[in-house]
Amino acid sequence: MLKRLAALLCLLALATLAAFAADARRVPTIDDLLTIKSVGGTQISPDGKWVAYTVGYGDFKTDAFVTQIWLAQSDTGKSFQLTRGDKSATNPRWSPDGQWLAFLSNRIEDKNQIFVINPLGGEAQPLTKSETAISNFAWSEDGKTIAYTAAEPIAQALKDRKDYLGDYDVVREGYSYVHLWTLNVADAMNAPVTGHQRTKKKDFSVDSFSWSPDGSTIVFSATLNPDLIQGTTSDIYLLKLSDDSVKKIVSQPGPDNNPRFSPDGKQIVFSSAMGPDYAGLWSRRSDGRIVFFDSQGRRNGVYCRLAGEHERSIRLGHAELLAASVNKHDGPGESIYARHARSDLVEESGRRNDRRSADQAGEF
Repeated sequence: MLKRLAALLCLLALATLAAFAADARRVPTIDDLLTIKSVGGTQISPDGKWVAYTVGYGDFKTDAFVTQIWLAQSDTGKSFQLTRGDKSATNPRWSPDGQWLAFLSNRIEDKNQIFVINPLGGEAQPLTKSETAISNFAWSEDGKTIAYTAAEPIAQALKDRKDYLGDYDVVREGYSYVHLWTLNVADAMNAPVTGHQRTKKKDFSVDSFSWSPDGSTIVFSATLNPDLIQGTTSDIYLLKLSDDSVKKIVSQPGPDNNPRFSPDGKQIVFSSAMGPDYAGLWSRRSDGRIVFFDSQGRRNGVYCRLAGEHERSIRLGHAELLAASVNKHDGPGESIYARHARSDLVEESGRRNDRRSADQAGEF
């Protein structure tokens, strides 16, 4: 099954070159480049039988770049277009039971809302009527709830200002903070909902997030505000859905982002640049070190360095190693950051605690 899926994804990637295959002798024009189709956003269904993916292209009729969702059978490779229209459909996400495919589309009032569609066919139906555009979303593990990120509704004073003076922004003032919202899927299937706003403070703006396996908690990263210059201020927070309480569990020189729960919900892994000190120490390395915390915010991570002559991808096969990241650095060798399942060592990734050569580390 995995080999067939890998082959199918390769075929989808090659589809972007199909526009030139029929006439290799002709130099492509600007129009060719604007209308060439590109494939992305692949999502494998829970049962592995389908692959949802997006196809983007330039549409001269609507004077816009449009993206639509396609489905491909993993065993035969046959594909068909699932969404249509002048507006884009992006971010396909399967429900945990595989019965629905959710996606974002700006087909209503030209701002992204969450829609669901039966993968076997039929009309898509909206789940949300958010006042502001939705930027990201994720199903809970049981499929009963969807969490999403969107900016808070525009204040009435700003609406009045827009009506009187026109639309404009003041640089580094009047930010639209992005927050977490949730909706009950059963309710939203009856009629679109506005969702329940879970985070409301003005001292952070939510970026990436992840559900806990039991659906009781959401871990997320957030910056001081939405300004791009604040990207380095990203820290990690826990949101407890029972009372909407928020706890910062990682507050260190960052940025710290992309948090994910382990399958048992006891560990949280996220990426970090480890601040300016480490940026200087590892100035010739790519960023992306992996750090592990338990669900209470206690650091628990070790790393080792494996010798090697070439940059390559590494798959860790040892049952006690839960995850790893490869970082390029000056000179031969690779750095692997991993947490041992039964290790009690506590380490800030990048500091020496358990550093071994390939000969010392044994088989991974």
